[in-house]
Amino acid sequence: LESEVASVASNTSFLGSVWSRVSTPSKQSPPTKAEQKLTPTKQSKITVIPCGTAVPVESWDASEGPQSFIRLLSQGWIPRSLGGMSYSVETGTPEIRIGSFWLRVKCSSGIDARHGPSLNAPSISSDNGASFRFECGEYLRASEIITFFDKQRGRSFPAKESFAKLYRKNRATNDSNQPLLSRYLSLQTYPGEWVQVFGNGQLILEECSDAPSIERDRNGWRCTAVNTVQVRGGPSFQAGGSALSIRNGQEFFVVEKVTCPGEQITWMRL
Repeated sequence: LESEVASVASNTSFLGSVWSRVSTPSKQSPPTKAEQKLTPTKQSKITVIPCGTAVPVESWDASEGPQSFIRLLSQGWIPRSLGGMSYSVETGTPEIRIGSFWLRVKCSSGIDARHGPSLNAPSISSDNGASFRFECGEYLRASEIITFFDKQRGRSFPAKESFAKLYRKNRATNDSNQPLLSRYLSLQTYPGEWVQVFGNGQLILEECSDAPSIERDRNGWRCTAVNTVQVRGGPSFQAGGSALSIRNGQEFFVVEKVTCPGEQITWMRL
């Protein structure tokens, strides 16, 4: 995988929030004023490249100016700088893995999901402001893992940071007939949720060699406590505890059961 990506993506742009407007010129005659009144106006298709996305680009003029653009190897253009503001910067060739991966949250404070593979990408939240996050001990399934290295030092030094895109059933990831880079670029057109794997010397998500056993039931299971137990924020003893406890003999309902590989314990979600 490393050689394939390195040979094609020699120039890579690590993007901030970039909007690339792509349109196809029409070969038809321009409409008359009467036709313009009757024909609804169609908006140009806008492709949004999430903050942090790495894309291969063609060589560009390194001279600085008030406006600078670079051409994507796939299609379209993106701004490099506009009005003195940087929109994309060059980075080293990342390591890209596509498939199905299981990871477990190791950070005791949990982790937020973001709109792109960067801490500068905005966190995902609901209309009422609640964050889309995962607590310590929770398992995540990812379809992509991208790891960034220092541009000057390269892969001879440890990676700087890594991010994983959450798995979606309707997202094709296993078309092995396509080159890796083509598969990666086609997947960037889908909306996604990203979580940080590691960065700044901290391991946030640990990759699992075996998948967990997860059972879910909307109707739930009725359980009875045989001992007093404290309710935790996630399926791990490292997760923060809450003020809520279930007393011996108390009945309660759970909607999810998680059995961790190699552990003689099953965690249940209330």
